[in-house]
Amino acid sequence: MLLMGCGPDLETFNDAVGGLCKKGQFVEAVKMVDRMIIRGFTPNALTYGILIHGFCKRGMVDEANALLRELPDPNVIMYNTLIHGYLKEGRFSEAKTLMHENMIKKGCEPNVYTYGIMMDALCKMGNVGSARRLLDEMLMNGCMPNVVIYTILVDGLCKARRLEEAFEVVEEISTQGISLNVVCYNCIIHALCKDQRINQAMRLFDRMSQEGCKPDIFTFNSLIDGLCQDDRLEEAFEVCRDLLVHGLIPSNTTYNTLIGALLRRGSIEEAQNLVNEMIFRGNSLDVITYNSFIKGLCTEGVIERALGLFEDMVRR
Repeated sequence: MLLMGCGPDLETFNDAVGGLCKKGQFVEAVKMVDRMIIRGFTPNALTYGILIHGFCKRGMVDEANALLRELPDPNVIMYNTLIHGYLKEGRFSEAKTLMHENMIKKGCEPNVYTYGIMMDALCKMGNVGSARRLLDEMLMNGCMPNVVIYTILVDGLCKARRLEEAFEVVEEISTQGISLNVVCYNCIIHALCKDQRINQAMRLFDRMSQEGCKPDIFTFNSLIDGLCQDDRLEEAFEVCRDLLVHGLIPSNTTYNTLIGALLRRGSIEEAQNLVNEMIFRGNSLDVITYNSFIKGLCTEGVIERALGLFEDMVRR
């Protein structure tokens, strides 16, 4: 490049730094930044952002933090990268200090992404109460949450079996004029089904359709499982038909749930018909299908057929 009289520019140097970071050659990457400066270029936010991201990706969060501390005015993207790096390493206290102390000292305001990754970490730690307080702090600081933030909190509350609070958050979302997405609906529908509150789940499913939110295969599988657990097989098959109307294809989970429910009722031939349909639609029988069928056949005393199925499973 130099021999042809064409010198590198800032973008070229940044590309080189990024390439070296991807290869894990951080010493060379830092040297490349020094070469930039010698050639009269001032490293920009992108240069340092590339280095910080590279360090964090390799788990070298302390090195990334040391670099960040040297910068006169690090931006929110750099802080978010480092906070995410600390959270990936399970070092929540350092991430919290970085957000609540270091950022503020530098006059850098946390944004929606900052709050989101912190709330997600708290929910995964089972500390949903602190995640909810962080949402309050977010609102006090004038940072408006989006549907992703609310979904993180709803999911955390559902996993903690705090369903009434999850519903409160859903109502809060509605008052904010934010439309719930399919992930948010799925969190609550799944939790309601697991808590054997299937009627409530079905009402939420109806609300979902009314609000124009298209259900996905996870929505239908949760409802089918809830209905099967409640021994409401006819309704479960209705939901399965509705799944097809929505242009979706039943998954192995869909079939296995229905097959298992039929076998618990002793409806072996109906279950076999469903297995045939499963194969016809191109789904492969998995270990759950075989195990359900073998268990169902043994329960009904059809031992020879169960053994034959076991041999078929071994051959596959």
